[in-house]
Amino acid sequence: MITGAVKNKVDDIWQRMWEGGITNPIEVIMQLTYLMFMESLDDKELEIEQMEMMGVAAGKRVFPQTEEGQSIRWSHFKDLPAEQMFEVVSQKAFPFIKTMHSDNAFAESMEDASFGFTKPKTLEKAVSGIDDLLSNYVNESDDLGDLYEYMLSKLNTAGANGQFRTPQHIRNMMVALADPKPGQRICDIKTPRLIQFNYSSAAYLQAG
Repeated sequence: MITGAVKNKVDDIWQRMWEGGITNPIEVIMQLTYLMFMESLDDKELEIEQMEMMGVAAGKRVFPQTEEGQSIRWSHFKDLPAEQMFEVVSQKAFPFIKTMHSDNAFAESMEDASFGFTKPKTLEKAVSGIDDLLSNYVNESDDLGDLYEYMLSKLNTAGANGQFRTPQHIRNMMVALADPKPGQRICDIKTPRLIQFNYSSAAYLQAG
């Protein structure tokens, strides 16, 4: 059962990402999932290393045994300065998880994956938050199902908070097609809302 403390930590990470420009809740969950996967890979590598130290055959290593291969491990980049962390994760760690399996369902699911962070500080805060969250949560429960269930539950309130937003190019197209005049209203027949296009939005598009 997820605790209030865990929920607060998830909410804090969510807020930091929202402030950093990642406002679509589905995108937030996707990006957090990628980061959590990176953390779990490093945990697995640590387990293999510990078993090898005890003389137990533990199977194939997760990361390449090179300086660059080790640089993309969570335990390596999580404490780096924001700019350096951003470079490592965006240019090395993320491409690695996209291509680590090339012939199974995982590869297919990652085919269209994209790195959604654009600000180093936002990534730094997300990594720091996840590291704190998982270091305590996983010790208490091996099942992350409750954690994901809570994150998914936030989709129910996202619309009310204005986090489902129409992309700018779609808004511009809607204005161009409707060609609204000052004072006019356009009804979206698929949803029970009235979308008001004021004169400034129409003038902006036409001027562009």
